[in-house]
Amino acid sequence: MSQVFEISKPLPRKYFGAGVNWFDYLGTGGFYGRFSGYPLNENIYPDEADTDSWKKILATLDELSPSFIRYGLNPETVLDGKGNIDKSSKAFDRLEIISNWAAANNVLVELDTFLIPAHYEFLTEDTQISERFCNMAAADNKDYAMRFVGPLMHYLVRERRMSAISYFNPVNEPINYGVYQVPENGPDVYVHYVEMFQEMRKALDSFGLFKDEVGLIGIDGDIPLEYPLLDHAARGIDLNSSISAYSIHSYRTRFDHEKPSANCPDSEPLEITVDRHIRQLVKYCEKRDRPLLACEVGAFYYGKVENPAGPASDEGTLLTLETIIRMANVGVASALIWSPMNPNNIDGHWALFRLQDSKIEKYLTPWNAYSAMMRVLDRGSSIYPAKSACPKYPYQHVHGLITEKDGKIRGLFVNDSPTETQQIALQSSDLLLPATFHVQTKRYGSDELSQSIVALGADFEIPPLGFIELS
Repeated sequence: MSQVFEISKPLPRKYFGAGVNWFDYLGTGGFYGRFSGYPLNENIYPDEADTDSWKKILATLDELSPSFIRYGLNPETVLDGKGNIDKSSKAFDRLEIISNWAAANNVLVELDTFLIPAHYEFLTEDTQISERFCNMAAADNKDYAMRFVGPLMHYLVRERRMSAISYFNPVNEPINYGVYQVPENGPDVYVHYVEMFQEMRKALDSFGLFKDEVGLIGIDGDIPLEYPLLDHAARGIDLNSSISAYSIHSYRTRFDHEKPSANCPDSEPLEITVDRHIRQLVKYCEKRDRPLLACEVGAFYYGKVENPAGPASDEGTLLTLETIIRMANVGVASALIWSPMNPNNIDGHWALFRLQDSKIEKYLTPWNAYSAMMRVLDRGSSIYPAKSACPKYPYQHVHGLITEKDGKIRGLFVNDSPTETQQIALQSSDLLLPATFHVQTKRYGSDELSQSIVALGADFEIPPLGFIELS
């Protein structure tokens, strides 16, 4: 017997878009955050002048079709010895390649420097490469904002005309695991963080880059259950007026029917992480008239350092896909996966493709899942959550959604049951569904996608640990 899914009313906010993190740190040398476990010496990107290789990469992005890119720019590569912008840096040329592609394809770009540049950090004796991260906060927020952030964004958006760059975030996953520290006798770290955003907003405004052109994205917390809104409230500080969006990361989820794993002992079921906690964060953000963006989504449950292949496995990609679907259904306005050209030797396997011997090679398991996700969750889509009319007990294994943009209706449904094929039927009183859907089916253990045409009144079949894309 099939399970009926009712296509509910659309969410009030259009989707910002699904996409990728483009991590230009890779190949710039040294170690990320002074951590010996994160080397940056493997150069995976071609030289800026290698137009043939870049044409192949951009053609692959055309096929992948992300509609939101978070670009990780290493600030050390664009500064001179005095903390000023070095306009001759080749890092800007690589950024321009991606930015121009984004502008031509109506893709949003968030520029993220991930770390505070060393020139602007609080002084620390902990400057050696070690077995832990160390990145200090900016010692002088106004100086950092007026000499670095304002000039950087003005140079990119005004002088280089990189119009796709619409957002800026200064620090990745701050106030955690050693990133964005203050000295022991220094200012309160949360107060200092909010003041940094206030100074950045003033600096951008002073350079003529107002909020409607370059917005700031804040918090960027990597553990949803520890999102620091209560820390802010307890101190009487408020980030909201300085930012255009809140951001969150998610790696520590698991399917509702699974137990904690040795790979990720602090994982939480999606029902807890997304359906309860992130839903509440979305409500908070919406009351403050700001979207909540998921700027990194992945899965450590099946492996990371201990089992590097885990994140790119069938189970790992399906868990990530379900996380993104359920996030979209509760109102999270974007989802970005990690690093499509990752060398796969840092924190696990994340890459979707690589350039090898002048040819593009795809990693088909994650490619199939995330390219489907990006087609369905396109920028400007209306999100119609799909809700089971009679959820199964004790675990609901099928989760999905329908999207509509410019009259085009698409859908994405996953089945996280490891053993049972699921039959579902769709009905809607708020959206006119097409008479037939083209269905693309992904089965566990196979990178071959099967194709079929299914009439609306018939059942859709989702194999165990598989997904279907409707178009």
